[in-house]
Amino acid sequence: MQPGSLVHPPPRQVIGRAPEVSASQPKSALEVLETRLGMGRPANWCVGERGRAQVIAGGAGQGSHAVIIAERVGGVRETGPMPSYVAFLRAINLGPNRKFPKADIITATEAAGGTDVATHINTGNVRLTIGFRSRAKVEAALEKAYEEQTGFAVPTIVFTPAELTAIAEDARELTASRNDLERHYVYLLKDEPDAAKVAEIEARSDDVNAVVVRGRAAHVLLGPGYEAGGVDPFKAEKGLHVVATNRNFNVVTTLADKWCT
Repeated sequence: MQPGSLVHPPPRQVIGRAPEVSASQPKSALEVLETRLGMGRPANWCVGERGRAQVIAGGAGQGSHAVIIAERVGGVRETGPMPSYVAFLRAINLGPNRKFPKADIITATEAAGGTDVATHINTGNVRLTIGFRSRAKVEAALEKAYEEQTGFAVPTIVFTPAELTAIAEDARELTASRNDLERHYVYLLKDEPDAAKVAEIEARSDDVNAVVVRGRAAHVLLGPGYEAGGVDPFKAEKGLHVVATNRNFNVVTTLADKWCT
């Protein structure tokens, strides 16, 4: 059975459990409901672009059960395997008024429709699987859920695993090119910046400190004389006019290795 995908956030309701569902059975989530549970399809459910159903099933021959989770939202559509993303939350846990513990992040991410949720350290790094194939929709769903959870806006920047892997590879290349590098920060950008803004900020680079923009990442390379706490002398977010959040080299490369391979 191919996994379905959730399109709308909770509330969710477990409405049925089908025994011994083989992965080779060509049945949809709704067919399992109807045939295995002896239930007819509710009149207000139909195959369409609105609504969703999810089937979670173990492999064939493992004696597993399929759990069907659905939501009465006016329709059900089924898709292929859900895509995964890595989300970076901006400006959390920096002061007493913007606390967002990891447990609450997981709760809110699941409320947005995310599954297989994981976090890394306390700076707002989240892996999730969700039924949206549009990055903008993923970001919007997460930001809505995070604000509902915390009471304040949490700008969220999302990448596919392939995108984050490419950023990490760029980071390694740039770090390797500088024997005198003391710090390497990566600004993760919500949108790709304007080419003129990129040229302007990169022109501020010198032999000691430099900024290199590649796609939706601005690499700030700090050489000798770096002072602790001086993350960005270039003010990359302001200069590029793009919402951004920064992570250091170690976090970016660790997450690419941990979540994107």
